[in-house]
Amino acid sequence: MTITATQPGEEEAFEPAEPVARVITVIDSELQEPIIFADPEAGNSIEYGQPLADVELVNGMASVPGEFVWADSALVLEIGTHWMSALFVPEDVMTYKSVRIENIEVVVTKASQTIEWLSAADTLLVRDTMVVEVVASSGLEVALESANPDIIRIEGMTLYALAEGEVVITAKQAGDDHYLAAEATKTIVVHSEETGIENVQGNDVQCTKVLKNGVLYLKYKGTTYDVQGHVIR
Repeated sequence: MTITATQPGEEEAFEPAEPVARVITVIDSELQEPIIFADPEAGNSIEYGQPLADVELVNGMASVPGEFVWADSALVLEIGTHWMSALFVPEDVMTYKSVRIENIEVVVTKASQTIEWLSAADTLLVRDTMVVEVVASSGLEVALESANPDIIRIEGMTLYALAEGEVVITAKQAGDDHYLAAEATKTIVVHSEETGIENVQGNDVQCTKVLKNGVLYLKYKGTTYDVQGHVIR
């Protein structure tokens, strides 16, 4: 079909305009439906929190070129087995229409999580206390456990150094309806404040290097100094 646009002009003002023609193709409004030879399947499971788009559709087959896509790819599902819908979208959308496929099985499992130690010294002195910060990627509460409470006792997120020794501290998150359990360990060494970590000698002065709550100090004749020489006590 050819459509022609004209403008006759206006007396004493405008000459008639050159006609402009356009060809418009009219197609049959009744699109054909492709034949689905094989319904697609979910090629993988997903963890809680992942969108449906992360599930690959596999093994689908149609009579014309195109692709299988999820009808609601942004959907985030609860844990369990779900029966979802997909679409076959043809490449030639001027000739073929999309086809909906129902009841595709999708499995959603519990999500894994990680635990990170944000703050905690590797070395303490007897009688030191230290508040540590440990977080789980899930945002759930983390609990601490001492392998030897006689050396390091734990109350909440506070560590109390009671005696010399080496202790493994375990941060645990038990998981819940959506997340698997996780844990992470850290080894902390407790030194005696009297002996310190290392004897240091220089300029004919012998002192003791000590750590307290992860901070380095020097101890000389009963007085404790920071590394700049300021008296602490």
